[in-house]
Amino acid sequence: MLQLAALRVVVAFTLMAFAPRGERTLVWEHDVGAPVAAVWRAYTTAEGLRGWCAPKAEIELAIGGSLRLNVDADAAVGDSNDVVSTILAFEPERLLATQSKATAPVWSIVYFAESAPGKTHLRLVSAGWSDDAKTDAIEAAFRAEREHELVALEKYLHSAPSSHAPTAVRTTVCEKIVDATPAEVWKLYTTKAGAESWMVARASIELAVGGVIKTSYDPQSNLADGTTITTHILAYEPERLLATRFDVSEAAKFLKLAESTWVVQTFEPVGADKTRVRCAHLGFGEGADWDPVYAFFAKGNAYELGKLAEHCAELQKSR
Repeated sequence: MLQLAALRVVVAFTLMAFAPRGERTLVWEHDVGAPVAAVWRAYTTAEGLRGWCAPKAEIELAIGGSLRLNVDADAAVGDSNDVVSTILAFEPERLLATQSKATAPVWSIVYFAESAPGKTHLRLVSAGWSDDAKTDAIEAAFRAEREHELVALEKYLHSAPSSHAPTAVRTTVCEKIVDATPAEVWKLYTTKAGAESWMVARASIELAVGGVIKTSYDPQSNLADGTTITTHILAYEPERLLATRFDVSEAAKFLKLAESTWVVQTFEPVGADKTRVRCAHLGFGEGADWDPVYAFFAKGNAYELGKLAEHCAELQKSR
């Protein structure tokens, strides 16, 4: 499992200092001979994790939930050797982002995608490293650990039970292909100049896990008034993923329930100079109180993507 491997890497390089913000991302990809649902279950259930990763495993699949692993089968609950991680963000059967207390500020992301019927493409990311020679050695260890884990994972999946209870998270999804590269779209979301060019009138952005984005549609806002929307960055991978949750503004108290939801945006290159932007908004509840909130964001998120597409089209014309 990524958290255990990351801890071994950190122990091996205890004299190395982490960068305060990630400048380099380590990536490992491989196809696994099992359906996405089965691989997702191996990573996100206690039964699955115990089957291939750690004899002692507990997981609370929720934003801010805990993932606790221990390679000692006889370890007691709360053992000092437990590797404890926090779940930063997730979208069922698509991605899982976590951060180990021992390896912060580095964080991990696992992507799941069907590569062929009955097969899963795994993309494992370790983000937040400094871009220097020290990380070269860490990257070699990272890749070796992934290959080692793959053997255990595939062995488990070969004999894992086939039953599947889907992770139930009420979600609204919208996507659009826009006339810009992922790098260009990324800047439109994650820089002050970019966000103010199409999305909001005022913005301040701290791009970091745990960082804060403040925005307002009011050009007179000081970003500390009742029109301010405060967004918290849960996880990200530059030019590929941005996961967030938000505090609603005082002016939109009727949407207060939505503060328990989260958003996963992905950016996928499509052909030349185009990007598929996908917005998944997760964590909505059921019932009469939730339905208008769900409807508001289903419409609003689609509208925002439409604005992005229009802006990118105008930029394309001006080139």
